[in-house]
Amino acid sequence: MWGTFGRAHDVEGVRALLAEGRRAMQGQGRKLSPGTAKRAAAIWNEAYPVGTPVRYWPGAKEGPGVLSKTRSEAWATDFSVPVVLVEGRTDYVALTHVEAVDEGEGPTP
Repeated sequence: MWGTFGRAHDVEGVRALLAEGRRAMQGQGRKLSPGTAKRAAAIWNEAYPVGTPVRYWPGAKEGPGVLSKTRSEAWATDFSVPVVLVEGRTDYVALTHVEAVDEGEGPTP
């Protein structure tokens, strides 16, 4: 659907879209459109399959975060927020609060 991109392009695309989302969530811009939120989720999914080691922040993005792995593909909520499920949490985490990490940094199985 979005074509085949190199991983670096995917990552930069996600970062750009999520930067827009962070500005919106901080009241510094407009809310993400449903299409943009879906596109951010799709780009994340192309770059990071289910099971990708990640660091996430359950609240404010402060401190070292929590190491985990994704347990779902990303999707856009009804409120146009791109999110993903991670191991160790029952609720989703906004992609603005998730970063992929190197395999050696992730949690051990």
